[in-house]
Amino acid sequence: MESVIKLQSLKEKEKCVASNFQMPLHYPRYSKAEYEKMQEWKLDCLLAEYGLQIAGDLEQKRNFAMGVPNKERFDEASRRMHTCIARAGDSPLEQKANRNEIFRCCVHEWTEDEEDCLWDMHGELIMVELFKSRDFLNAAGWKSLQIRFREVNGHHVSLHFLQMRYHEMKRQRDSGHSPPDIDCSELDHEHIILYSDWSSRADKFIMDFYKERMNEVLPDGKRRELFNLDDWQDLQYEFEFHQKCCPTQTQLQSRLHMLNRK
Repeated sequence: MESVIKLQSLKEKEKCVASNFQMPLHYPRYSKAEYEKMQEWKLDCLLAEYGLQIAGDLEQKRNFAMGVPNKERFDEASRRMHTCIARAGDSPLEQKANRNEIFRCCVHEWTEDEEDCLWDMHGELIMVELFKSRDFLNAAGWKSLQIRFREVNGHHVSLHFLQMRYHEMKRQRDSGHSPPDIDCSELDHEHIILYSDWSSRADKFIMDFYKERMNEVLPDGKRRELFNLDDWQDLQYEFEFHQKCCPTQTQLQSRLHMLNRK
């Protein structure tokens, strides 16, 4: 038990370091070696404040302190999302995502938590006379369930999938499988897209991150001219850390371009 508490405490410290560490807006004109030595010293001091000692070079320490995204994780999420989009078809939610009115969350998937949420909400709404026809939810009931699912879970999900998965869960329960096993589902739940809404808070975060990066003066004395791949991955990671969701790079780029035109 004590080891579990220590591990949780360490993770909290790591999160605190990641959220508190920010690169400066501009750098003094040191030589590259002097600049890196100074940055490593600052990182060591920062990590020491939280009782953390990280072995490795400057890049490894910076990755830990800033929470630079795991490239493989985002690459895998990107590949999964390409498959999801191909299988989503021309659904109403996909049409909205294509117009960038909402974004596809590339870090959240359909899990047992979503299963429980769907089952419980159906149980509540089926008790409302307005939302049922005999023993089944009517169109208004399913629409209400989709809206409430978004309010509770934080994601939009295809209405067709919600209906199909509920009926599948009902058949499984009637057959004695309680709770239903998601791994036994005949539906392609692994490629269901969970969508999120853009918000003014998210837009402000994107613009603040962009302005901070573009105001940087690089070690060679030149100003940054554009975002590279690492910048976009950093933005994805920071967006996920602060907003608890993460758009695809394509949608982030499109959103940033739209915000810059305002």
